[in-house]
Amino acid sequence: MNRSTTFRNKLKEDDPDRYKAYLDKQKLRMKERREKQKKELQKKNPSEAAKLQKQHELLLQRERQQKWLDKKKMEANGSIKTPPRSVKKSVVATRHSIESKRSSNREMKRKERLVQSYQKKMWIRKRDRERKGLKREALKRERESFSHTACKFSH
Repeated sequence: MNRSTTFRNKLKEDDPDRYKAYLDKQKLRMKERREKQKKELQKKNPSEAAKLQKQHELLLQRERQQKWLDKKKMEANGSIKTPPRSVKKSVVATRHSIESKRSSNREMKRKERLVQSYQKKMWIRKRDRERKGLKREALKRERESFSHTACKFSH
């Protein structure tokens, strides 16, 4: 268990008044934080960090609500079962599906390149050239080391 959780549990047992004051302080702090976030999101151009934070909080909220609903359903049924987990079906990739995916990816890449600026295209070519050059050098070194070891065994 986390040290702060242990501290809170101990505080709750030992000093209920102080624990209540702590909870009130936390409520106030969280309320201020929510208001600040709300103001940030109401701006004309809210920051990306604020948007992402809000999305993350909504996701966590949905998960908590779903967990609570599942718990209530189980209590209503009178049975304590583990909640059903979603099982992802595995799909066998066929030659046709792989080829169609490749062709669609190729088409998307072609469309993307059409709208790119000249400078961006030059930068991408340079990056690819360097990357492929490094690969070639590594292969060349590997072949040379292999040929040297092969020569040693042949003599």
